[in-house]
Amino acid sequence: MKILILAHAQYVTVGLPKIIEYSETLVRKGHDVTLMVTSLRNKFRMTVHHINGVCIVESPSWMAGKLRHGVDLWDSVRRIWWLRRQHFDVVHCVAARPTVLLPGLYMKYRHKVPMIYEWEDLFGNNGTATVRSGKLYAVLLGWIEGLLERKMLDVADGVITVSSYLTEQTQAAGVPANRVLFQPKGTKYAEPDFLVPVYHSNKDHIVLTYVGTIYQTDLNLLFDAFSYAMRRYDQSRPVILQLVGYNQELPKRRPGNVTIYQRLPEQEFLERIEATDLFILPLTCSASNIARCPSKFADYLAFGRPVVATPVPDIRAVVETSQCGFVASDDSAKSLGTALLRALNERERWMEYGRNGRQFVEKYRHWDNIADNITSFYSQIMEIRFDIKHQPVDFYEQKQTVEHNHVVNHD
Repeated sequence: MKILILAHAQYVTVGLPKIIEYSETLVRKGHDVTLMVTSLRNKFRMTVHHINGVCIVESPSWMAGKLRHGVDLWDSVRRIWWLRRQHFDVVHCVAARPTVLLPGLYMKYRHKVPMIYEWEDLFGNNGTATVRSGKLYAVLLGWIEGLLERKMLDVADGVITVSSYLTEQTQAAGVPANRVLFQPKGTKYAEPDFLVPVYHSNKDHIVLTYVGTIYQTDLNLLFDAFSYAMRRYDQSRPVILQLVGYNQELPKRRPGNVTIYQRLPEQEFLERIEATDLFILPLTCSASNIARCPSKFADYLAFGRPVVATPVPDIRAVVETSQCGFVASDDSAKSLGTALLRALNERERWMEYGRNGRQFVEKYRHWDNIADNITSFYSQIMEIRFDIKHQPVDFYEQKQTVEHNHVVNHD
């Protein structure tokens, strides 16, 4: 199958590594894959290169900073011009930014290619635009992102959602069930040959780890919960909180025993993971967090460590069903701190919970399995699009509760 994947991210920035992992898996399975992204610096020239079998097409942009991620009309025009003589069996649009939407529509209507929309985040409608960029941005521009997301549901031939919340929103918008696939993202660490870091039980301290970028509200929750737990912890073994792959401005306020590592090479990153006893996922139960599927969650479980998390529905379902960690009763600092205290006091369960999480990702977050699910969905949509007789197949067991569940240091 010849597949075009359109992404608005710059090559290579946060969010793109997971798309690259998926693309490389498709190539290993014999598919021809072209991944179109935005160039990190070019303003005029298209560049094409191949990495691990994937054809990477970098499109130029006149914008700067965050505006370079998907809103440049010049970027959109250059993509369409490059695609005018190309043919693909399916076009996979990741998110609904103009640089993805416009080329996707061009391929759908001009070249008659089935268009798949992967809804991976809620940007508008009190989603990421509000949390990340503030209320002013949400009022002035965030509504446009929300409008584009809803428009994509109308025009796409098939929709892939990464969370149960987005699945419900898609179905509420009137998209037929046989055109919707619920499929969270995978992790490269689910590979069988990945050596899961072993515990160092002789350490004189406990290491609690958070990986990657974080919203300010979630960072405040993390620090407040950690402080709450430490005021009540017996201190028999000191606890260190480490933030790994932190690429923001260093916080002005932070508790004691907090160590921050900015982006690290792969080997140093894995060394920090090897030192980890517990992972923490401090997500407020906001619309933006409920709608997304943090890719770090699958990585956490692949590393064979228990997770302490807030009750974001998809994450809570996986943790409770698979018995791979500790879930707070709500998203308050007191509740998350209490869950952390419980985890610290139940060390005898850590290895069991770590193994359970590892087994979960090997079964449900392995890219080979995910690629099979998605390419089967491609075929299903192609059959529907071209009016070929089709018998729906429930190939991903979407009704199973366990299936309701971002370089490395990602979103």
